[in-house]
Amino acid sequence: MGDPTLREQVRAAALCAVGAALLLAGPLFGGRSTMGFDVRDPRLDLRPWVDAEYDVSAPLNPILPDPDLYLLPGLVRMRQLAEQGAGPWWDSSQLLGYPLGANLPFPVFHPAAWLTGALDPVTAFDVLLWFHTAMAAFLAWRAVRLMGTEQAAAAFAAVAFSLSTWMTLHWGAPPMTYAAVWWPGLV
Repeated sequence: MGDPTLREQVRAAALCAVGAALLLAGPLFGGRSTMGFDVRDPRLDLRPWVDAEYDVSAPLNPILPDPDLYLLPGLVRMRQLAEQGAGPWWDSSQLLGYPLGANLPFPVFHPAAWLTGALDPVTAFDVLLWFHTAMAAFLAWRAVRLMGTEQAAAAFAAVAFSLSTWMTLHWGAPPMTYAAVWWPGLV
């Protein structure tokens, strides 16, 4: 046993990325979304997803998860500020000015938010979910392999951790993402 080889780690990382992509194939490749509400609703300014023909009498989901309430609005506001030529650090349209960089749920300092900056917020959200799921699986696999287990046990750990209740409840808000996704990396 011992430490996993570089080839073994690259193969595991690729399998985790492909597995997460297959799990999220609808949102990533099928024109769907992982949001807890219908993104076509014109009451929500989520271009290019808005559909003017959508029935606005349909109620919005009153029970939205934290990512829909914190991360998505942050991504939307970052895009709006960028379109206005302003930086994402300060929003002068709120109160007497609002330091977005100091707001923990706001993803200003999240490197993945920078990397997905060219995407619309809904697509960026789905790509971030794929990335975090794949990284959680890989880091769980690597942590278990470093403990000296066999491949099968490490593969089980990767699937179990990345699809666990802990991950699915905590992946969205950036502080929780750091704690949840990167925990196996710390081990």
